[in-house]
Amino acid sequence: MPAIDLAYGSRGAAHHGESGEEALARSGAVACRLAREFAGDLVLVGHGASVLGATAGLLGKESESLPLDLPFACLFCLVEEGGHFRLEQRASTSHLKSLGA
Repeated sequence: MPAIDLAYGSRGAAHHGESGEEALARSGAVACRLAREFAGDLVLVGHGASVLGATAGLLGKESESLPLDLPFACLFCLVEEGGHFRLEQRASTSHLKSLGA
């Protein structure tokens, strides 16, 4: 059974009135912090803007270079190599085909 950290606290809370760019930057900063904090594979789950921000933050790119019209339930796969991330899968929905979608 997976361990659950009951003492877990948010690594970056949203603030009322936060702009879209601020939300993307926050998501990117949190993803980078989690990647530094935890060794091994990570699964980050989010929705549109948080997925774009996290991906852009880990890749060290602006979110504008990523697709803005993300399909529902898409996956991004990033692989860490020598302290840097590379994009292996971009907005993939291949996992949905086995469900008859």
